[in-house]
Amino acid sequence: MKIGKISEPMLRRSVLKRISYKNKAVFKGAGLARDFASMNVNEDEDVILSTDTVTFGMDNIALYGVTKTENNIVAAGGVIKGILIAVTMPSNTMESDVNLLMREVASVCKPKKIEILGGHTETVPYVTSMVVTFTGVGVRKKECNIDISNIKPGMDVVMSKEIGLEGTALLSVNREKDLLKRFQKSFVEKTKRAIDDISVEKEAHIAAKMGVAAMHDVSRGGIFGALWEMASSAGLGIEAYLDKIKVRQETIEVCELLGLNPYTLVSGGALLMITENGDLLKEELEKLEIRAEVIGKLTDSNDRVVIKGEERRFLEPPKSDDIVKGWHYD
Repeated sequence: MKIGKISEPMLRRSVLKRISYKNKAVFKGAGLARDFASMNVNEDEDVILSTDTVTFGMDNIALYGVTKTENNIVAAGGVIKGILIAVTMPSNTMESDVNLLMREVASVCKPKKIEILGGHTETVPYVTSMVVTFTGVGVRKKECNIDISNIKPGMDVVMSKEIGLEGTALLSVNREKDLLKRFQKSFVEKTKRAIDDISVEKEAHIAAKMGVAAMHDVSRGGIFGALWEMASSAGLGIEAYLDKIKVRQETIEVCELLGLNPYTLVSGGALLMITENGDLLKEELEKLEIRAEVIGKLTDSNDRVVIKGEERRFLEPPKSDDIVKGWHYD
């Protein structure tokens, strides 16, 4: 099996089709382009659940893992309340490593008022580096029904910030020696700090207040993968405007050096928001200095295309994230 996120056909036939039992308490369950599940627990609120595994090594696993898990909760219109952590460790792990991880997790969670609810820790002989799974637990108001099933033809696709922030930060750690052969140290340190911008909490909160139909955090597979998944899940087509999809110059330069495509690079920090009036949402986000662009529109056809000037090219089903091609494995 190829390294990276599994393909959409494999996900449909070997994962989603195997989920047969349906519990009445589950309002929204597993599905393509749905990064959360919700459960009905009382008259006022639903419980929102999401999980994410950190498999790429980086300087601050805690900040990365907690933020990615929180992103999925807020993209559902919820507020994260607690988190569970499962840690699988190689046999050479020291107690000091576990202590450091938990101190970092606590330092990230406390100011966000996220409680560490529990988890699991285990040392095994068949992993070579620490693998940490974060499961977030949140709540959202009953009247909030943000979900990919709500999107319709004619709706606008708004994207916050820039693509490739997550991938740029991860690669700057993993391929630091290679980057320093081409770039100044100050440039490489700047690319590492892209990790500080991967939270989508602010834009998700504003979008939820404005009644968007759905939100989708752009992650593995990059912006092209996220657009395909979103349209495919709803059975719709999409027209995306390439010139409106923003990319930082440092992301472009890192990708050029490593032979990667920024449009298929893991892109946490960019949030897709589906709404009837994209220009109005963009205006509200920019009032709070959150960069945003209307990057596309959903259609009633099955065509999923990217447009640049007079050129039109068809999107392909997402494959392994481009970060896998640029990753250095010890």
